Amino acid sequence: MTDTSSALLQIENLTVQVRTSRGVAEPVQQFNLALQRGETLGLIGESGSGKTLAMLAVMGLLPRNATAHGSIRLNGQELLGMGEPAWCRVRGSRIGMVFQEPMTALNPTRRIGKQMVEVIRQHQPLSRREAQQKAITLLEEMQIPDAVEVMSRY
Repeated sequence: MTDTSSALLQIENLTVQVRTSRGVAEPVQQFNLALQRGETLGLIGESGSGKTLAMLAVMGLLPRNATAHGSIRLNGQELLGMGEPAWCRVRGSRIGMVFQEPMTALNPTRRIGKQMVEVIRQHQPLSRREAQQKAITLLEEMQIPDAVEVMSRY
């Protein structure tokens, strides 16, 4: 049995309710998960089984017609119930999400570098130049060839 008290991410009894024109649905019911530092986890399930809604709850990004109940702790800090300013401090600096649909991740009408710099500066107190260098470094760490040139692409 895995010790969940030291889990990096601990989800307990997560239920997500969604208000629809037909009433309230609960696509996520009593979901539990313990992820230890260094572990990799994949969520697998049928379409519509609640995988995305559960992870949107973890990120504090549920749509307005949805609410989450239960407990989501990151390094022991309760995330559910935090206000948006607190979420902004957590997202991007302590937790992130790679969305499954790549066309929703980057805007194809804006340069890659501009988008990366914008996000970095939103979460870290860096100058534009420092954020640009960090973006290049991140692209290089991901082994993207010609990182400097990639920054100017759409």
